[in-house]
Amino acid sequence: MSGEKEKLIGGIWTTKQLVTFLIGLIVGIVFMALPGFQFGGADALSHEGMMVLGFFLMAVVWWVGNPFPSWMTGLIMLTAMTMFGATKMATAFSAFSGSVIWVVIPALAIGAAMSKSGLLKRLVYIILSKFGTSYSQLVVGLLAAGTVTGPLIPSATAKVAIAAPLAREMSERAGFGVKTKAAAGLLTSTWIGFGSLGYAFLTGTVMTFVVIGLLPEDQQSFWTFATWILASLPWLVITFVGMFLAIKLLCAPKEKTKLDSSYLKEELEKLGKWSVKEKITLWTLLGAIVLWIFGTNIYSGLNTFAVAMIAMFVLFGTKVLEPMDIKNGIAWQLIIFIASLVGCGSVFSSVGLTDWIGATFGGYLAPVFSNVAIMVVAIVVLTWLIRYVIVSQTALVTVITLVSVPFCVASGISPWIAGFLCLVTCNLFCTIYQNATFVTCLGASNDMAEFKDCSKLSYCYVLCTLVAGLASIPVWSLMGLC
Repeated sequence: MSGEKEKLIGGIWTTKQLVTFLIGLIVGIVFMALPGFQFGGADALSHEGMMVLGFFLMAVVWWVGNPFPSWMTGLIMLTAMTMFGATKMATAFSAFSGSVIWVVIPALAIGAAMSKSGLLKRLVYIILSKFGTSYSQLVVGLLAAGTVTGPLIPSATAKVAIAAPLAREMSERAGFGVKTKAAAGLLTSTWIGFGSLGYAFLTGTVMTFVVIGLLPEDQQSFWTFATWILASLPWLVITFVGMFLAIKLLCAPKEKTKLDSSYLKEELEKLGKWSVKEKITLWTLLGAIVLWIFGTNIYSGLNTFAVAMIAMFVLFGTKVLEPMDIKNGIAWQLIIFIASLVGCGSVFSSVGLTDWIGATFGGYLAPVFSNVAIMVVAIVVLTWLIRYVIVSQTALVTVITLVSVPFCVASGISPWIAGFLCLVTCNLFCTIYQNATFVTCLGASNDMAEFKDCSKLSYCYVLCTLVAGLASIPVWSLMGLC
């Protein structure tokens, strides 16, 4: 009955959704009515800037309560900005024709080919077969399999949906059971490997392109496949090792049971010989990765966008992907959402909001951003705390990155650091509602573990990210990022 009481307007909205809708709407209207605003010694923010700020805050409130789908809220925000004259349509919707979206689309198509051809499942079995069959070796194998396949498919959801059932079957076959701490360790290994560690690669998730799209335009071209790996490598290594140790310490069973060594061999035999489509997909991906790293050295036009599009053309041209896969294999809602958020960066700059935020609050936040170590701690802790309120990873990364840009630029720190730290920290799973992709992983495993046993490891993950961020500072300094 309590669920029915929460339903309003024919069961369309819950109480939370209605309340956040009204609060967001009021915020937008109030800021529309406000004239230019001056605070402290900063120049006044224009009326257009106030409207942009108001509509952005309105969207943030709606992302918290979710009265509309996230992608629709993003479009409403941009439409309101243009409809009431805060910015031009070409500026607000610039991301829809920009390079970020036209890298995301083929990247998602490549991911669809990995899943459809069966290549991802085969690669996972091959990698796992290279490790032993004890509990610790299975944990390392799952982390390694996720890392190796990380750059090959930009959807954590797709990866964990394929890997989680394999983890459950291995847990049962090895005698670790289900709903046990050992099973929770294997599930968390699957999540960290396939759901988180891919963020160390430019093509491991479409969210990397969101971060790049939110950076100042003069900094975006710096981020290539190679520079992203180099900057994220300390995080990858420390998180890999740290989570292995945490899972081994907290979840390893006392009994010295092992998975039957013939299991993985049998599973590979069931897959049969490599299909033509698997081979085409594999060579297309390997070729794309090589060109993402060295392409511009061969020919200046072989940038990330061009290589991604060529790879998609090859997959469709060889019938690995069919025309219907454009409709069914690509998450268009996610693309719209990403484009609406990336567009905010252009709008903020065009109305002077970025400069105003820096000038207005720079004096108060200067101690945080003047020292990169303090900033690392602040971003990780702040992301961890806000994640309890804003459940949309994309929205939170956008907010943290956009707000950090003026302060980072003023302090000579790349705002990429703030965006990256927020991005990886967002993958925590301290509560069941915080991480939809982790819930997908749990569901795909047919609930092989108790969430409470997994969530304890989430705090270890946040700690690993914090330590990794601090350990990355020398590398970032050598790269000129701080």
